[in-house]
Amino acid sequence: MNAAKTSEKSARSLMNDQQALREADRAQAHRDELTQRIAQAIRHDGTIEPLKGLHFNRSSSPSESIHSVSIPAFCVIAEGSKKVLLGSDCYQYDPMNYLLATIELPVASQILEASKAQPYLSLRLDLDPTLVGSVMVEAGERSPQRGANVKAIDVSLLDVPLLDVTIFVHS
Repeated sequence: MNAAKTSEKSARSLMNDQQALREADRAQAHRDELTQRIAQAIRHDGTIEPLKGLHFNRSSSPSESIHSVSIPAFCVIAEGSKKVLLGSDCYQYDPMNYLLATIELPVASQILEASKAQPYLSLRLDLDPTLVGSVMVEAGERSPQRGANVKAIDVSLLDVPLLDVTIFVHS
């Protein structure tokens, strides 16, 4: 009886490991595709806006800290890394994570990893707060409760379904 349970647990564990491996391979393939697409769209350092509200950025070297005002946006890095400072809070992100900014705030940002061989490549999709709010209402999302821990800027894991959408937006 114990041998059967152990064998069943091992089989489940192996299936979970194989599924996790497939998911990781799929995520890496999506990141590679995103890197190629952005690199093809912007071949020289700078920023372009191929569609209204969609921005691509390329940098062949790390940057100094740049002060600006954040805007509501979804930000993804295909290659390299960046940090954003909001007051004393530091938000660092890279190809495994995305940054979401929800309101206009003074920030300082700095590209941390970039080189000629592997330039910093990113995209920013500007968000219209009114449109986001109406989509949330239509989708039945509830507003955060008063006193809930809601951040104006945050970094989260960039999972495969969100990578799928990101690549679709870029197409």
